[in-house]
Amino acid sequence: MEIRPLIIYKYAGETLALFLERVRRELPHLAHEKITYAGRLDPMAEGVMILLVGDDVHAKEDFLGLDKVYHIDVLLGVQTDTGDILGIISDHQTVTDVDSGTLPALTAQLEGKRRQIYPLYSSRTVGGVPLWKHARDGVAIDTPPDHAIEIMSIQPRGVRTCGGDDLVRAATQRIRRVKGDFRQDECAASWSQYIHSEHMYTIISFEVHTSSGAYMRVLAEEIGKLVHVPACAWRIKRVQVGEYKGM
Repeated sequence: MEIRPLIIYKYAGETLALFLERVRRELPHLAHEKITYAGRLDPMAEGVMILLVGDDVHAKEDFLGLDKVYHIDVLLGVQTDTGDILGIISDHQTVTDVDSGTLPALTAQLEGKRRQIYPLYSSRTVGGVPLWKHARDGVAIDTPPDHAIEIMSIQPRGVRTCGGDDLVRAATQRIRRVKGDFRQDECAASWSQYIHSEHMYTIISFEVHTSSGAYMRVLAEEIGKLVHVPACAWRIKRVQVGEYKGM
């Protein structure tokens, strides 16, 4: 039987639960159908989601292993405890200059098959407890779990700067879009406290072709380590899953 997945765009700020609610609301003929998603996206991430409906839900495993293509913006000089903007700033410094000509050679070091740690704020379990619960409870994990990934390519797409006031305004607006308990007040206060209005901040854009399972939040931090500065994912957009493309 032919599988016909639905390709639906998830908006930044939507949790997966709210995303599915919106799908059922906008496509009322699916109101009482079984629906599952093949592959997750964090609340702050946006982009292509594959949905399987009815009996097609049993084919989920066929889609989970598909390669992904992302467009990510990496904010240099700022690190959060989540790896993206929906986090509390844990390290920050002024980044005055970035030699964009060296970026392809540097990021090439991250390509290929390797191990990648799970972000501290993720659903991966240790001792039966999700990592995000350990992190919120202040429980240190001596050896963070990791998993096998493959980065096929990381291509720089551009470098831009953003003033501190604009950065705080945009981060706060996007944090406030998220519904649920994600420490929104603490996160927004952290950005207001540590981001300096008189400073300019550097954001580098990349296109990343990767295997399933790679975390763009962790990749953003890894890119920062290559240029010896704190970094986080300012924006994550999944533009393709396997052969399926979004807007």
